[in-house]
Amino acid sequence: MAVLQLSIQRLRNNMGKNSVLFIVMIICGYLLAQQLQVGGRLEQITDPTKSNAISVEVAELIKGNKKLQEELRTLQDQKSSLTESSSSTSKTDASLNEQVQELKILTGETVVTGQGVAITFDKSLQLTQLVDLVNALRNIGVEAISINGTRIIGSTVITETMGDVPLTILAVGSKDVLHDSLLRRGGIMEQIGSDGQATTKDTLEIPSIK
Repeated sequence: MAVLQLSIQRLRNNMGKNSVLFIVMIICGYLLAQQLQVGGRLEQITDPTKSNAISVEVAELIKGNKKLQEELRTLQDQKSSLTESSSSTSKTDASLNEQVQELKILTGETVVTGQGVAITFDKSLQLTQLVDLVNALRNIGVEAISINGTRIIGSTVITETMGDVPLTILAVGSKDVLHDSLLRRGGIMEQIGSDGQATTKDTLEIPSIK
């Protein structure tokens, strides 16, 4: 009993998930063996010459078993605590990773792929028209925008030459929402007044900042 408890104490000092499970298995096996041993000893109590000694021994075995059962319950509680902690840590890590990915998209550090719209013009746009279009796309809700292959982020300075033809603007987001918002009566495409087309795309790829 003392050797088993010493082994348990050493294992608990270096406890992790695997060691908790291992200790639980050891204690369960030991408890089973002790219960069988108690059963065998109880059968010998019918011998009057040995009853006193056996009674003391059985009492010690039962006391030892109770102690091991308490140890088992403690370890099971620790195992549950470790499992809950691990689950919470995993959720936190996933949330942080998601926030990092969103930040990379906003700063243009990563390529963005997804559905969206491709907007093309056969005539050049004035700087004010181009800026209004980009702002309208942001207000509608997009993940990323590019003008003729150049990634547009919050700090990008839009210049007059960006509106020269051939002009293609890609926007990743909900293709139906973008398309309907751009082409609605009184929408940005009508306000610009230049011949342009907005085509929905199932897959677009917008490059990172070069």
